[in-house]
Amino acid sequence: MVKEVAPDIFRISQNKRTWFAPFSVNVFVIAGDNGLVFDAGMGGRASGEYMVACIRDIEERMRQKGKPCRITRLLISHGHWDHFSGADYLRETLGLTVIANEPMLNSIRSRKDYRQSFRRETAVIDTPSPWVARKARDGFHLFLDTLFFLAFKVRFVKGPVETVKDRDELDIGGERWEIRMMPGHCDDDMVLVNRERGILLCGDIVLRSVNTWLGPPRSNLARYMKTLDDLAEIEGLKLILPAHGSPVTEPYLRLREAVEHRKKRTLEVLRMIRDSGDQGTRFENMFKAIYPSLKMKERMIARGWILLTLMDLLERKLIRAEVVKGKKVFFGVE
Repeated sequence: MVKEVAPDIFRISQNKRTWFAPFSVNVFVIAGDNGLVFDAGMGGRASGEYMVACIRDIEERMRQKGKPCRITRLLISHGHWDHFSGADYLRETLGLTVIANEPMLNSIRSRKDYRQSFRRETAVIDTPSPWVARKARDGFHLFLDTLFFLAFKVRFVKGPVETVKDRDELDIGGERWEIRMMPGHCDDDMVLVNRERGILLCGDIVLRSVNTWLGPPRSNLARYMKTLDDLAEIEGLKLILPAHGSPVTEPYLRLREAVEHRKKRTLEVLRMIRDSGDQGTRFENMFKAIYPSLKMKERMIARGWILLTLMDLLERKLIRAEVVKGKKVFFGVE
């Protein structure tokens, strides 16, 4: 489905239902001379053909307005699968120039590096284990990852990529759009802002009705909080276009809400650990107390922010961790 969400800016909604889970993502097209696609969306031939049809429809709509339009470029907001998987198909089919930043290159090009980055997420709660147990766990994770890649048709970017850096500018239809590196949600996040129009394309950094996914090792809580502050300092914002859900029409209010939510969640985890006293508490106990009845899919999503919060609290020396009877236990620090 294509919708014009601001003058000459179109949202393409990609929706996918698999046996694993339903999923949706927004791809934005800034139409005009030397136009740009913001994010590549999901992989697979069907998704690619849908995207091509939508982009051609957008070009035709612009011509009917009497405006020149040729989409020539694709900018990837960050190195998560649902933002880069469609890149090679669009490059090969439409001849688009694919644009990313240097930190993205490993995660968008290599299945091995992509897998390993997410399988390091439990380091904060892992304890030493026998070789046989590690190999069994690695094999199980490989099986799960393979199922996931197949279900969502994850595709890595093998073709040429043009790199950009912080504060580079792009001319799109005679308008100036500024690239800003805003890591935190992911270690390679970048946004695109038109200061004259007050429009921000932000990927997953802030969403309208839910809170974005966060989890180690590619998220950093302190850096994410700084990014929210940095976005709030951009003057004149009127509209945020996120990669999931509907547009954010009150940008500064939503950014404040996101900051307060993260502060509240961090305090919740810290209090839980401090209230455990000399006995301490384990990750599993905290997770069950916060989410007593989540299904498997929701558990996979929700656990990341607790792990990330534990890492942040350990770095700030507000808590400490010990291995007790083979399990990682967390204690408050006075």
